[in-house]
Amino acid sequence: NYQVAFNSIGLSWGECIFQPGIHAQLAVTQHEVNGCSGELHLQLEFGGEEDLAQLSWELLREPSMPHRFLCTRPGVMLTRRYPCTVRPYKLADTPKQLLLVLGAQEGAEEANEVKKLWEAKDLEVRLLNTPGGFELYAALKEGPWDVMHLITHGDPELVRLKDPLNASQLATIATGNVRAAVLLSVCNSASAKLSNERGDRDAYDRGSLAWRGIAPALIGAGVPDVLAWTNLAYVDECARMTPRWHAHYLQTGDALKATQMARQAIFTAEEYSFGWLAHFTG
Repeated sequence: NYQVAFNSIGLSWGECIFQPGIHAQLAVTQHEVNGCSGELHLQLEFGGEEDLAQLSWELLREPSMPHRFLCTRPGVMLTRRYPCTVRPYKLADTPKQLLLVLGAQEGAEEANEVKKLWEAKDLEVRLLNTPGGFELYAALKEGPWDVMHLITHGDPELVRLKDPLNASQLATIATGNVRAAVLLSVCNSASAKLSNERGDRDAYDRGSLAWRGIAPALIGAGVPDVLAWTNLAYVDECARMTPRWHAHYLQTGDALKATQMARQAIFTAEEYSFGWLAHFTG
């Protein structure tokens, strides 16, 4: 079980991943992993580097032919690591239960497929249909929930429910109420707003831009694993991919391995967006 951490501070995209030393290390490690059917964990840690954190790192391909996507290789797990500055909450060990939040009717098919998977295991599912902010807060307080899955429209740093919630608000009400993972079938939920206007930057008091997106904010709130989209969350792709994540999570209890399996469905993406499912960890 190998771990390779790439720290992106001060390096360009290509230099960070495939400078000669790292390229050689990656090739040797992949060979060893393939030989023993092991696993290779690639962790990207940004350290507040604002522009680099906004790139679609899940599009990284192997440097040699046939240039396969790294995150879809068997045994390879690519995650974005945002070390928490506070100790995560230790939540009660209760049976798995899902809080499913539907904020856009276009996502009804995805929500129904996910709901069926949990109910087939006789596990509790609570479906909220276009809730307001207080309704979502009240439902979260009835947890802890093992997984929360939001299916709705959004922008960088914003989830659009009946009451639009910014990243900080969503993270605040999720704190201490989600034990395992949050899935965000929300456009640009892995990103933050880039602006050259100093006034826009000074309006935030929550640290660097790299931490301001919805997914990093939830990691900062103590959620162990957050899955988000680095660009547009197409309805059809979400309906194919997130149920696959839930199915493998319910089978293994391992959020990372569920992501690895769900990413295999990326090859059927008609929109060819390939920026989906960034996996954030603390």
